[in-house]
Amino acid sequence: MKNSNSNISEKLKSLDLPDNPKINLETVLQEVESLTKEGKLKNKFKLILKNIEQVNFRKEANLNQDEKTVKRKHYLIIVVDKIKQTASKLNLDLCCFNNEIFLFNGEYWCKIQKEVFSNFLKKGAIRMGVEPLEARYYHFKEDLFKQFVSDLSLIHI
Repeated sequence: MKNSNSNISEKLKSLDLPDNPKINLETVLQEVESLTKEGKLKNKFKLILKNIEQVNFRKEANLNQDEKTVKRKHYLIIVVDKIKQTASKLNLDLCCFNNEIFLFNGEYWCKIQKEVFSNFLKKGAIRMGVEPLEARYYHFKEDLFKQFVSDLSLIHI
């Protein structure tokens, strides 16, 4: 998709656009991206992230006073649950089938690349209050992805 967007970008740069402060190359490129499948997906992920709220992980994990720290498993499960809940409230659906992630955007199911989705999960975790260094750690991102796959896998019989 990037190749077609860069081709469009190159063609647009060669055009003599009108001298209008409301219409510039950046605006045109943003509009082209928003109309592409990739752009629509990006907008859906931005919408989900925008609606994610800070989380009190101790409270969500029902930890008592004796339990001193929130464990990684608590973060992983709660982050995945909150992302599912947020997407659902926005009438968006996420699922996993054969270790591939899909987003229903209201019209059709779109396959999401693992790296794109892992990065989305990381951003969601940070918005919820997971320490950014922890959320960026590759094992944490891999574990978030695995937790999502475990929770939302459709079983093919």
